[in-house]
Amino acid sequence: MSGIKKLEILLSNIEPVLDERDFVFCSFPLFDWDKIRELTPIGFFQEKEGMTFILNQKDAINKGIDYQSVYRLITLNIHSSLDAVGLTAAFSAKLAEKKH
Repeated sequence: MSGIKKLEILLSNIEPVLDERDFVFCSFPLFDWDKIRELTPIGFFQEKEGMTFILNQKDAINKGIDYQSVYRLITLNIHSSLDAVGLTAAFSAKLAEKKH
């Protein structure tokens, strides 16, 4: 099944769910697979500074890994197309309204 592209359909069908866990971004300039293998990231990506992992805050604390900020995960529960335009902007605007 291909993802939904139409913004109005996406916005009318999203079912956001806030994950109960707290997450942190942790960067590793020197990548050591033996140490990394012990982690259970929900995501990771390569940057010019090194590998960055998204970890559960509790796991980072238990392993003594430094981080700067704490984040929450919101799942929108909608099958959006990677070609869809405007969903992130529309959802971010709603979050910004709630913050004030």
